[in-house]
Amino acid sequence: MAEQTTGFSYAQVQELIKTTVESAIAAGNRMNPVEQRKFDEETERDRRRSQMMVQLGKIEEEATRRRRDGCTHLRYTMSAGRRAGEMAPIGAANSEWMTGGQAYQNGLASIVCLRCQTVCLFKPSPEYYSAIQQNGLLGEAFPPAEHWICMGCFELKKSCRCDEINAQLRSGKATN
Repeated sequence: MAEQTTGFSYAQVQELIKTTVESAIAAGNRMNPVEQRKFDEETERDRRRSQMMVQLGKIEEEATRRRRDGCTHLRYTMSAGRRAGEMAPIGAANSEWMTGGQAYQNGLASIVCLRCQTVCLFKPSPEYYSAIQQNGLLGEAFPPAEHWICMGCFELKKSCRCDEINAQLRSGKATN
């Protein structure tokens, strides 16, 4: 019997075997059409859920911002009759501040609107600080905005750059 030669070298045969085995393994691991459809549907459902979560987060953040920007931090008192407890405009008669707060050991104090959860950190005078420690800040007015302290850098708000830096980060134009 005569031997036939195929003209393949040993390396070529090894490469052919390797590709054949790899393609067989890949074919065995491939999903059938039903499994592929289920996988695609689940992947699409997860993608839509992720997009929905991002949208809901944006909506919630916008609603919170609108609530804080629209709050006067005042409410009508009981003497206002049927409007008692409703948000009052600034300067309205029969209105009181909807605030509470506390003093901290480092000499700072915070005041919070109980309606919109706006927080103001400020440095009171020594006399006012001791009064806050004794009586708290329930129903007190917010200090003027120029006395507010930024919670990010603990600088006065008027000299703080945190909002500017955050806006740059959101827009992708941050510089050092």
